[in-house]
Amino acid sequence: MGPAETGERRASTPTTSAHSVSELTYSIRTAASALGVSPDTVRLLVRRGELPVLRIGRRVLIGRQALADWLAEHQGASFPGRKGA
Repeated sequence: MGPAETGERRASTPTTSAHSVSELTYSIRTAASALGVSPDTVRLLVRRGELPVLRIGRRVLIGRQALADWLAEHQGASFPGRKGA
């Protein structure tokens, strides 16, 4: 007789969807889209250390909250593009 038949309740375990990390983070491309800039601009900010990122292997992920916090800190700031561009 299983738990359903005896009226017992199973402890529920949280399930992790395949999209849970993507719901918490942006890729370079999606962060660029959210900011309205090119992916190269986001990569430049990452290289300069101006935008906080999480590196997992070769992937560079930007936390949604970290991006929101960074954006709030830099309201009105100007970030020059690449030289010669």
